[in-house]
Parts: sequence; structure tokens; C-alpha cells
Amino acid sequence: MSRVFMADLVNPRLIFPKLHASNRRRLVQKLSGFAAGHAGLNEEAEKRAVFSRGDLTTFGIGRGLAIPHATVCGVSKLLGAFARMVTPVDFGAVDGRAADLVLPILAPAEDETIMRGTTATRP
Repeated sequence: MSRVFMADLVNPRLIFPKLHASNRRRLVQKLSGFAAGHAGLNEEAEKRAVFSRGDLTTFGIGRGLAIPHATVCGVSKLLGAFARMVTPVDFGAVDGRAADLVLPILAPAEDETIMRGTTATRP
């Protein structure tokens, strides 16, 4: 797989330096709406793809970082966003720290090597 650079992954319009969300589900909904609007995707299909991953606590990396991710039909290349949370959101990281930095990533459904174990959702 080729290298992915942050500048190519996250469009500046999808950077949110002060985002409010009461919980991880609401956060994913907000970010899905922003990304869908930016990429011309179906917002509901995008949310279903992330939520179909099951327990959203599996996205907590630790040290205040969470990386929700999924494959989505209609995405032609990796698409990311970035949010700094006003109030950290619990993603169930092993270290017990809530995430104040969230990097959601959507990958093309056709490229299963990018994110093993994700579920592609058709719009």
C-alpha cells in the first residue's frame, strides 16, 4: 500500500478545532454529516457503515485519541476529518482516557486491504 500523508487525508474544511458532542454516537453523527456533505456521500449510509462496526468503544486508541473508521461505497480514496473536542468523549480506550482528538477515516469499500474487518455499506 502506498503512503498516506495527513495533508492528503484530511481536507482543511473537515478540521474542527472546537467541536461539541455529548457522546461518541452524537460525535460520529456530526462528523458523518460534515464528511458526507464534503464528499457528496449519503450521510445515512456513512453513519450506518461506522455504526455497523459494532461497539464504538473499539475506536479508542489511548492518550486522548480515537480513530473511528469504516469502508463506504462511493468513497474513491481515503477521506479523513479531524476534531479537537471541547469536552473529551469516551471511546473506551484501554488507558481509560476520553478522547479529545478524533480522526475519523472512511475508506473505499472496494479496497479491503485498507481496513480489515470493516463493513461496507451501500447508500
